[in-house]
Amino acid sequence: DVGVTKKQWVFNRFSIPVVKEPSEALQYFGKTVFGQLVKFLQADWAKGECLDTFAHDIQFSGEGNLEPKNAQKEMLRLAAEELQSGFLSLLIPTPNNRNACGEERENWTVNPLCKQRRNILAYEMLGMIMGMSFNSQQTLPLDLPLLFWKQIMSEPINIEDLRTFDEHLYNQLKAVKISDEESFKVIDVPFSTRLIDGQEVELIPDGKHTKVTYARRMEYIDLVIKCMQNEGNSQINAIRKGFFKAVPEQVAIGFSCNSLKDQICGVSQIDIKHLEENTNYKGVDSEATHIKYFWEVLAGMTQAEKQCYLSWAFGVKRFPKKFYRNERPILSTLPRKNPDQAFPSALMCIHIVDVPAYSSPAILKEKLLYAISHCRDIDPTIPYSKEQDQF
Repeated sequence: DVGVTKKQWVFNRFSIPVVKEPSEALQYFGKTVFGQLVKFLQADWAKGECLDTFAHDIQFSGEGNLEPKNAQKEMLRLAAEELQSGFLSLLIPTPNNRNACGEERENWTVNPLCKQRRNILAYEMLGMIMGMSFNSQQTLPLDLPLLFWKQIMSEPINIEDLRTFDEHLYNQLKAVKISDEESFKVIDVPFSTRLIDGQEVELIPDGKHTKVTYARRMEYIDLVIKCMQNEGNSQINAIRKGFFKAVPEQVAIGFSCNSLKDQICGVSQIDIKHLEENTNYKGVDSEATHIKYFWEVLAGMTQAEKQCYLSWAFGVKRFPKKFYRNERPILSTLPRKNPDQAFPSALMCIHIVDVPAYSSPAILKEKLLYAISHCRDIDPTIPYSKEQDQF
């Protein structure tokens, strides 16, 4: 707004030294982008400031100014990368991630061992960041399973929810459930289960030494699911507390768990048809031959290549669930004497991708793959100016 001075958050992304042992990481928490963001939020919250959106002037120390929306994207991207890097202990790989099996192997979840007060405060701030992302339509690109979102929304979980979290446990419970009395005789499981940290817990007194019988198999399944529902309760409750500080609960309950996940973390599966339907054109016709080549090439890319394209063109790894009019991507074509010798280019700050008028899909693919492979991060070396918005 005119005449309103935005509060400035200045981040230093290069302040973390090389850490040789995981135990050393804790002392450098405050130097991570996520740790710096937590400090800013705690300080502002202590002053009674409203923290429902990212209404801040975000800068990176020693770097050129980024356009405000891109600065927010970069801040959230870096924070998410740190949370899912293993450097911070707040999130840990799910069993499917850790064992490289089953569906959604990229997922992470809360660490039940992070129980100290400073950890719980960090989880609360993570919840607030999620809420601010929700309100700001800014993607926080975390990979969190449906199980996590059901816990956040206090929804009951079932066996099917375990498939994308712990396939081994899912298969075990399915076998227990569907076996008839005769085939159940070869199933040898006690009334115990293992938590995500590997600790074995008893589901009933002396459960480790009590074999599950056919008559009690459904009791066993219910107890395992209840255990999974309650795992990480302290951490989940802290995230929920922070989230509902930014988002009214009556607003959140209007979303399904999958919709809430997509709204905050973005859509992980990149739908090129959806992207095409929400793209505008400037200086080129949508029916131009090379534009048709462009969509054909993009649709044929792997998910990893599509993510590289998003990083290169828009500074994100995922698109928001909904495109707003002023944030829709734009394709353009600048006049060139020899377009086959040129490379495509992107202006992240205003979501414009320039596609030369290539003579064949093969040339377009070669040039595009080279571009997205060699320049995928936001470039802060050219200062942002409001005149760019007049493009």
